[in-house]
Amino acid sequence: MSNSDNDSTEHRPQIRTLEQLRDVINAMPRDDMERDEYGEAFGLPKGYWHDLADLPVFGGPEPEDTTCVWSWDETHLLVGECLPFEIVPRGRYKNS
Repeated sequence: MSNSDNDSTEHRPQIRTLEQLRDVINAMPRDDMERDEYGEAFGLPKGYWHDLADLPVFGGPEPEDTTCVWSWDETHLLVGECLPFEIVPRGRYKNS
């Protein structure tokens, strides 16, 4: 396997649920250098955690207002203005 293959998506962590995503993000170090090392340990490219706008989603429609909504599934939203993020039911969040 060549080094260029290390960037392919099949070598990245397989986060399959909103709960897994929340736990990985909330455990992320606050220091930029440590954050990059943390991401690389999960197989993510350097700098991945500097912009959380492209996190995976797990189904369901996009909320009309995504302010402070980072990801979602059919029934819940991953929300927060700063860490730690939390998961809330769609119908009980201010933006839904």
